[in-house]
Amino acid sequence: MTPSLATLLTRKAVHRLADQGSLERGADYAANGRVHGLRHDGEVVVAEVAGHAPVPGPAVGGGRRAGPRVHVPGRRGRAFCKHCVAVGLAWVDARMPAAKPRPSLADLRTHLSGQSKEALVELLMEQATADDRLRRRLLLDAVTKGR
Repeated sequence: MTPSLATLLTRKAVHRLADQGSLERGADYAANGRVHGLRHDGEVVVAEVAGHAPVPGPAVGGGRRAGPRVHVPGRRGRAFCKHCVAVGLAWVDARMPAAKPRPSLADLRTHLSGQSKEALVELLMEQATADDRLRRRLLLDAVTKGR
């Protein structure tokens, strides 16, 4: 059974198949929206990458071999060039669901502000039981303010 392109073309595979310079430049191209017309047919991913001059149709695909294969018009070699890195990373990113933004301290403050006093006391007591540093801080604060 031939592995699917989704199995072969992963972020890890792109990193493994490119040298550091191509990886950095290609990742920059992908991150800055320079990959256009991204399309695939199940076996091959094709797109145009706008750099200093557009490269028509870099293609990254799966097949009978145990890894992605690459074709960039006018280029020979097995390693991913910056254009193939850009196409590969853009395709992987397009397949991944959008990541939820990580909650910030402001989000935490908003959440805690909506909690009851009793819930906050229980949360702090539970954490103070497990965290010696927090327990000492809270005990010192209690003694200091109790005077």
